[in-house]
Parts: sequence; structure tokens; C-alpha cells
Amino acid sequence: MHSMPLNFLALFVLCCFVGFSYGLECNFGKNGFNQVYNTRSCPSGQNFCATIEEIDQANNVVDVTRDCVDSSTCTSNGCHDTGRNYASHYQRICCCNKNYCNGATTALTFGLPIAALTYYLYKSL
Repeated sequence: MHSMPLNFLALFVLCCFVGFSYGLECNFGKNGFNQVYNTRSCPSGQNFCATIEEIDQANNVVDVTRDCVDSSTCTSNGCHDTGRNYASHYQRICCCNKNYCNGATTALTFGLPIAALTYYLYKSL
């Protein structure tokens, strides 16, 4: 009795996620301590999302950059620190390889509306 509406629901949910499966999607932006970042599809060869923090001598984060990066910057998931530069700052680079993993705010922005719409459609059937 409910096979047609359930098939429609399954097709709808599948279509929502197919758009995200073509390539890695990352948050990107600079100096965004409290901002919602933009998102973008990573170019071929850039298989990691990264959050790069510049940290001063007092261990304060003074700059944040999020973007897609290649294997010259990231080789595995996790964080590592670089050496200090001329201004005695260093960088902490955190790498991950899942969609929107370098910033939770944007992932929730996409995930919650999809979940709410799916729930609404299911309840209305």
C-alpha cells in the first residue's frame, strides 16, 4: 500500500546525496573565527580539506584559513604543527577527507534542512 510513496522518498533522499558525491566538498575562507564559511568542490588532486591556524608566540590563534589541499600539505587525517617562521609564529594544520569536515557549521547548515525535509515528506505520506 505504501510502496509508491516510500519509493518516492527513497529516490528523493538518494538524489539529495548524489549531488555531493562527485568530489570532495570543503569549507573555505580566511580569518573566519566566528563566521560561516563558504563551500566549494575541490579540484582534481586536492583530496583533503584543511584548517590552517597561525599561532603566535603566546600560543594565540591569530589567523585561520580553511580550504582544499593536496598531498603536499596533507598525507593523512589529523593535525600537525610546522616550525616557527620569521615572526616566531607557527602553523597548526588539521587535515580530513570527508565532505565539510573542516568546519562543522556548514555541514549542519546542509544536513539539518535535508533531514527536516525528509521527515516532513515522510510524515505527509
